[in-house]
Amino acid sequence: MGMSTGGSGGAMSEINVTPLVDVMLVLLIIFMVAAPLIEREHSKQELQENRDLQQRLVTLNLPVLDKTLPAPEVRDEVTSTKLTISATLAVGFEGKPVADCSEHVRPKDKAEWTECLDKTQAALTNQSKAKEFGVVIDADPTVPFGFVVGVIDRMHRLEITKVGMLPRR
Repeated sequence: MGMSTGGSGGAMSEINVTPLVDVMLVLLIIFMVAAPLIEREHSKQELQENRDLQQRLVTLNLPVLDKTLPAPEVRDEVTSTKLTISATLAVGFEGKPVADCSEHVRPKDKAEWTECLDKTQAALTNQSKAKEFGVVIDADPTVPFGFVVGVIDRMHRLEITKVGMLPRR
């Protein structure tokens, strides 16, 4: 660095920028470290606020059959039993009617299905074939998902763990 010793006696117009650059670098490092921490904390808070909404909503991606393909063939050696649920919530087991919940197709409270689910459970109680080989559910596509889940829950209570679903067109 050169120094001027001129006799002009005026004010120095040179500014030392080194301390300014040092301060700016320190601030940059602080913000680089703090930004991810702030974002993570914000995400946790947002998740906590929306937890109730997230627990009530379930995203379903159900398969849709191509109507141009032939229907899957049912083999005679299939030994599983068949449980049918119609659009009017009439439940049948092995071709015999078990329960009719037609007055509760669009319930105000899911507890209205309890009687129908109890009858379905009673029909499956002593079915050793269902326990051994499983049950295939053939439900109409318009049947509420909660009703089908209720039927599956009743099967699991009876220790029927092999449950399948037949696709409908």
